[in-house]
Amino acid sequence: MFFSILLMVAAPNSPVQSDIQDTTPETAAQLKKGVGAILRADTAEARALLMQIPEQELDKEDRQFRTCALSRLGPFQARIEHNHHFEEALLARYRQYWNEAAAAGADRDRLEDALRTDLANMLHLERSAQWDSVEAALVAALGKRGYHAQLGRTGLLRELMVWRKQIEKREQVDLPGGTTQTLVTYLDDFDSRGWSSWFTCDRTGTGGWTTDEGLFVIVPAYKSLDDEHFRINFLAHESQHFADKARYSGLANWELEYRAKLVEVALADTTLVRVLDGFAANQSGNPDEPHSFANRMVLEALRARLGCAEGASLATVPAEKVKAAALGELAADTDARESADDATP
Repeated sequence: MFFSILLMVAAPNSPVQSDIQDTTPETAAQLKKGVGAILRADTAEARALLMQIPEQELDKEDRQFRTCALSRLGPFQARIEHNHHFEEALLARYRQYWNEAAAAGADRDRLEDALRTDLANMLHLERSAQWDSVEAALVAALGKRGYHAQLGRTGLLRELMVWRKQIEKREQVDLPGGTTQTLVTYLDDFDSRGWSSWFTCDRTGTGGWTTDEGLFVIVPAYKSLDDEHFRINFLAHESQHFADKARYSGLANWELEYRAKLVEVALADTTLVRVLDGFAANQSGNPDEPHSFANRMVLEALRARLGCAEGASLATVPAEKVKAAALGELAADTDARESADDATP
């Protein structure tokens, strides 16, 4: 495993011991806001939100999360030794980029270009090699060492996921538009689960993704592969992506997320409150942040359909009404797309 990286981390204050049994609802809401900022790659806001939380108001698990997250949100310098394995140096370099780019905002393009140049050097390519060539060579290099990899981009940052094991299964998934057969590849034994998982110390992060071939599941991201969280929040969500990509052309990433998140709300039972809370804690007005932007758009659409005030919580609305609103909004979106396709010469 190549988790053992020499990192010089700015350590947070030592945790305050507490006898608290449960994190208060107010503090839990603040934690969710901090996680939401992390998922928007805004580590300055995330660190400020987490630093405002008194540790004595957190239970043991949340206190450990806060300490770990603050250590990763703070500035650090990666020390890559000459005797490091390729995998160790690679992960150290990506983590340094994640930390710097998530704090940099407008300077991200320069940091991304510096990462590309360093990877080209590591892979013995021309320094001017572009991302397609660099990532293809990186996948090949990791493959020779027994790894699988997912690169590209997640949200605003360049991604690095690396694992050793995977198996394929064909799953039957029920969606609002009908039942679909989906090829699912289950991925396990990870050395890197990506930037969002790293910043949040595996508390949250990418649960999988969709390609033209099927779905890919990050197994350690789920406590169970049989519960509603997996069946609805991942399997149905990603299967909707798969169906939409086959049915429509040119959908923006946020539009794909918008439709899949409506499916989550329409089908959820035990996870409905958690799903809506998650949407509320992670919103953005920037379409380049597809998950966060779709969260905002879904909540606005549901409030409008339910006659709720702008910014109102949906917690007091009966669950069946919220689910029916999501189903109606999805149907309306589908009808609009079908009509547009019919009108296209």
